[in-house]
Amino acid sequence: MSETGQYRAGDLLVNMTKRSASRDGEEISLSNLSWRVLSVLIEHAPETVGYEQLAALAWPQQQVSPDTMSQRIKLLRRSLNDDPKTPRYVATERGIGYRFVAEVAPASAPPPSNQKRILLAGAATIAALALLILWKPNREAVLVPQTSDITAAVSTDDLIESGYQYLARGSFDDNERALSLFEQAQEKDASNLAAMIGQSFAHSHRETKYDFDRTSSNKAKALAQKALDLAPSNGRAWHALGFALDAQGDTEGALRAYEQAIAIDPEDFGAISSAAYLLQVQGRLHEALLLENDILARGQTRMFTLIQIASSLRLAGLNDAANIWLIRAETLTPDNILLADTKAGFLLAQQQYSDAAATSDNTANHDRASLMVLHGEAQLALGKVDAARAAFDQALLHDKNNFEGTFEKTALAIDPSSRRDEIDAHPLMTEIRTDRENGDQWPYLSIGAAYLYAAINDGEAAASALRDAQSWGYRDVARLNASPFFRTVHDDPAFQSALAEIQKDVDIQRSLIENDPRLAHLLNLEP
Repeated sequence: MSETGQYRAGDLLVNMTKRSASRDGEEISLSNLSWRVLSVLIEHAPETVGYEQLAALAWPQQQVSPDTMSQRIKLLRRSLNDDPKTPRYVATERGIGYRFVAEVAPASAPPPSNQKRILLAGAATIAALALLILWKPNREAVLVPQTSDITAAVSTDDLIESGYQYLARGSFDDNERALSLFEQAQEKDASNLAAMIGQSFAHSHRETKYDFDRTSSNKAKALAQKALDLAPSNGRAWHALGFALDAQGDTEGALRAYEQAIAIDPEDFGAISSAAYLLQVQGRLHEALLLENDILARGQTRMFTLIQIASSLRLAGLNDAANIWLIRAETLTPDNILLADTKAGFLLAQQQYSDAAATSDNTANHDRASLMVLHGEAQLALGKVDAARAAFDQALLHDKNNFEGTFEKTALAIDPSSRRDEIDAHPLMTEIRTDRENGDQWPYLSIGAAYLYAAINDGEAAASALRDAQSWGYRDVARLNASPFFRTVHDDPAFQSALAEIQKDVDIQRSLIENDPRLAHLLNLEP
């Protein structure tokens, strides 16, 4: 491994830390699995990586067929714009394996002119000087104390307070600054709970926001558990554990941890919001609204709470009430990007495709990948295939691991004449099976599978995937009816039967909501 984690691989710049590859300054969109294959080949270059070795390293603890491996190499080559007949990057050694043929060498560190340094002088600035940050414009930002004497002059409490301030700002660089501050605090006091918990949150953010792999959430989980071993009644530690499990798709475990956090600290509104969201993901819309209503009852008018109320009501088929709550949220913060995302999703589910396309396009100056995906789906529903492809490409350029964009772009590219067994062996299907085996309970994995089956007009298989999604809590029947990706199978009897089963669950939740006096005011249609 180079000191910077960066390599020159032919004309590619590969950053092992960021898990990214670029050419001439333009990032190349790679799925998680394609990245794993590429990194294995680069790490072993110029040696040939045998089939069994590649399978063990890129698909650990899985049985991988030669067809699956060949398909993944094909997708990787397509992403790299590599010709298998005259390969610049990946060559096939027939009967043996694959080899990365471009020359690989450590990339030189960025020149000092590209780094940011702040130099202060005077006794009055000693404490602040210890918190100065030397950072590069990548994911290796670190806190660099100027001298050990200065570092020693800063208290553990000061480091932790500054860490939480950075953590709250929300950018990647601030998250890395926060992580470094928490690590320094724990070096001073190995058993400091606030430092462990802060690190846990920062590691979870790495995975949920910044495309790091499961190593980050594993670290987050271990740190939260260590804090709980020292203080089993620490509510923040339970909250951190919930967040780490949430990042891993363990919705049941995360919900239990959030509930523990709330029981210990009923004023932990972050844990309440997170628990409400997971209840919504699990299709328990009535319970989600009770928690969201509890936040309102305590005078907490939070944007996320208003949006979650609107989303839960829409999923329950209470569109008029949902739209009123969306208007209330829009009145408070009309330029909120999450609000634009939610509104575009509402319009799409109500089959108002032109309005959905306009809403998502009006915020095209933002880099929210999910909004770009919604724009692509709306354009596809309007018959604008090229515009849809461009939107999905843009989404994956901003977030190469965007789940929905990955599946929708792939579904759009699949030849409808493909066979069921080809789709079953598709690398994305392998990823779904792997995530399920690793305990991921998110229903959207199965919706991704349904996209791929619908692309080959297999209504029965798409219906089976929907039933699996339903078992994990998927309730968005309106979106399923509106999505252009399911038009090919929409009238298939098996698909219609699956939709009817989901609608039954929705009707149950709607009845619970409408008949609960505690939620009556949420259905008040007065703006």
